[in-house]
Amino acid sequence: MDLSFEPEPKFDIDLQKIKMANLEPPAFLSNVRNYTQYKKDLLMWSRITQVDKKLQAELVVYKLESHPSGIKDKILTKLEDKLVDNKDGIQLLIEFLDSIYLEDEMADAWHKYKQFEEYNYDDKSLNMAEFIAEWNTKQIMAKTAGCDYSDCILAFKLLEKSNLEESDVKVVFLQEHKIFGSRLRLVRNVTASLHY
Repeated sequence: MDLSFEPEPKFDIDLQKIKMANLEPPAFLSNVRNYTQYKKDLLMWSRITQVDKKLQAELVVYKLESHPSGIKDKILTKLEDKLVDNKDGIQLLIEFLDSIYLEDEMADAWHKYKQFEEYNYDDKSLNMAEFIAEWNTKQIMAKTAGCDYSDCILAFKLLEKSNLEESDVKVVFLQEHKIFGSRLRLVRNVTASLHY
């Protein structure tokens, strides 16, 4: 009986390279992913993938099959021949997508900014806690769209949009100072003071 043992053949495989080579392009737009994030992810993917630069744009377009926006058809109509075997294909693709989605994104940012700026407390329809929760939601949506405010400005906007009497605003400032003592986390402090 032959009990000789043959070792398994050794493979000189770099698993990281295999993972990189098989890395799929990022998923296109969705309810939680905006165009700016997609563009950043696509550029990162283009830098780190092992897919040949000449084939990257074609692979990205191929993966857009059945996206509900119909973007694949728009790209093929406008760029199909320009993307084939082109080392600059990703850049061409991004320029085309910019022409569609950057304008939409600015319109979206404007809409979210206006919703946040125009939102005011109405004591007839909701209580202060409900107002603050909705105000925070609108502020986060505006911030996500690129509308950033300093902590101090946000605190003052919250006070302004709360429609408080001037004497009540002074009480909030006094409470805020007595309880919290500094301007660190001013929005959170004013929010807490308004709940009193």
